[in-house]
Amino acid sequence: MQELDEYAFKDLKEYLANVKATKKLGIYKNAITNTTIREPRLYYLLDKFAGLHVPIPYTTILINAKRIPIGSYVVAFGNYTDGELIMDGAEYNICHRPIIVGKNKIKPHKGKRWTLAFYSTPTTFTKAYEPVVVDDEWVIKCDNQYLKYIPTKRPVNESSEDEEPYNHSLTQAQNLMLRFREPGE
Repeated sequence: MQELDEYAFKDLKEYLANVKATKKLGIYKNAITNTTIREPRLYYLLDKFAGLHVPIPYTTILINAKRIPIGSYVVAFGNYTDGELIMDGAEYNICHRPIIVGKNKIKPHKGKRWTLAFYSTPTTFTKAYEPVVVDDEWVIKCDNQYLKYIPTKRPVNESSEDEEPYNHSLTQAQNLMLRFREPGE
C-alpha cells in the first residue's frame, strides 16, 4: 500500500494529543462501544480518515492496541523511533505505511506514537449510527435518537449513600438504573 502523507494524520494527531491513547470505537460485541458515545468527535475523525484511506470494510477501530486482529488495516503515526510490526519473521515500518496484517506483534518504540487498526468483527448489530453536532456538541445519532455521554458522578468518599459509583463493566443504561433505583432495592 502507498505511504500516507503526514497531513493525513493532522486532525487525529491534534485530537489524540489531549486524550488517553488506548481506545476501541465502533461496534464491539453487537453494540456501539462506550468510547464511541463518549467521544463522537474522535469517531468522526477516524471515520473521515477511513473514508479516504482504508480500503477494507470495518466495524471496529482500535487505537494503540496491544494485540491487532488478523486481517486489520494497520498504520502508525507520531514522533517515534523503532516500533516495527513483526509478521511472519519480517519487520515492517508502519509509520505512515499501512499494511493488512496477519499474525503479528509490535516491537517497543520510543516517543509519541499512535497505532490505528481497522477491522471487522462478526456482529448482528444493524442500527445506523453516525457522529453529528447538535447544539454545538458532538453526539452519536442512532435511529433518530441522539446518544450523549453523561458522566455519572462518583461519591467523594466510600460512605456516601446518595449516589452509586459508576461501574465500567455495565452499560450506561444499567448504571443509570442503579443511580435512580429506590432506596433499599
